[in-house]
Amino acid sequence: WLNMGSYIIYPIVYLYAVAFYVLIKGRVGFALFLLILFLFAALRGDVGNDACSYQEIYNNFNLQKRDLHFGRIEPIFALLNIVPNFFGLGHQSIFVIVAGLQSIIYLKIYQYVDSNTRWLLVFVVLMYYFPFHINTIRYGLAVILFSYSFILYLNGKIKMSIVLAILSIGIHVAAAPLLLLMRSSAIKYIVTIVVALFLYNYFIDTGLIYSKSKYIYHLLEQNLVFNASIDWFIIRSVALFAIILWFVKDTYYKFLFLFFILGVGTLDAFIPVVGRFSEAYVFILLIFLSYIGISKRSKFVIFVLYPFLLLTVYADIAYPVFKGDKIIEIARAAQMQSVIS
Repeated sequence: WLNMGSYIIYPIVYLYAVAFYVLIKGRVGFALFLLILFLFAALRGDVGNDACSYQEIYNNFNLQKRDLHFGRIEPIFALLNIVPNFFGLGHQSIFVIVAGLQSIIYLKIYQYVDSNTRWLLVFVVLMYYFPFHINTIRYGLAVILFSYSFILYLNGKIKMSIVLAILSIGIHVAAAPLLLLMRSSAIKYIVTIVVALFLYNYFIDTGLIYSKSKYIYHLLEQNLVFNASIDWFIIRSVALFAIILWFVKDTYYKFLFLFFILGVGTLDAFIPVVGRFSEAYVFILLIFLSYIGISKRSKFVIFVLYPFLLLTVYADIAYPVFKGDKIIEIARAAQMQSVIS
């Protein structure tokens, strides 16, 4: 019931937060909008699929142990555990720190986004910020930090952009392939070395592929093929394909987005580990669209982008509200069985 409550509270929190943004215009309204989400994300209890895992890692943090997050933990995330532990703070501090950092980064991104498409940024925050805290804490922070890094890169701030990009990989290694978004000749060697090293480190956990495959098989046996997944691989993929072709004018980014969102996204159906890359590119694509600007009156927005937004609302809010308790109950049981196996 606790987890079911976390799903039901989504739309309530969203409406309350959006009210501040609508009633109070500009950066102040956006800051208050973030503040509401921050409070719920930072001060939550044991809510979300990964909450218990992060609490256990924090409470038993020991870099010498090989069973710490499948024997791999990134250095910046390690520091996020070590420093609060050193000062004797409880595990809730990790949620507060991550929520606070994401809020600050979003506020930084806001000033760069086209004024006509800040509505799209608000959507990105609602659909990715809160769920990132609840389900994929450090991954969410890594991708949001890279989003800010990418925007700085597009504005010619190359050195700072590289520093933040590498920091994001230090939080979660799945952000490494995002470096391919940066194509300046000054960093091509860094990109090659960092991507090669971190991809090796990431895929060395080959046991994950087997265990997650069994996990998916168990879900299929229980007739729990998520509607969200069906939307992703069929309708949402078609919508994203059209969005990329229409809005992304740069040929390099057009092909890169298409490859990772469609190619890697489809591959995720067979190798779940890969999904983190495609999810990250969806997020980056939405940030990119906010940055370059989109006309609200565009017919393409009405017939392609809006349906995509509605699908995301359905997948992230409507479906969990009605099926959230069953999803959590079976998913955790399946996950435990996979670990035992």
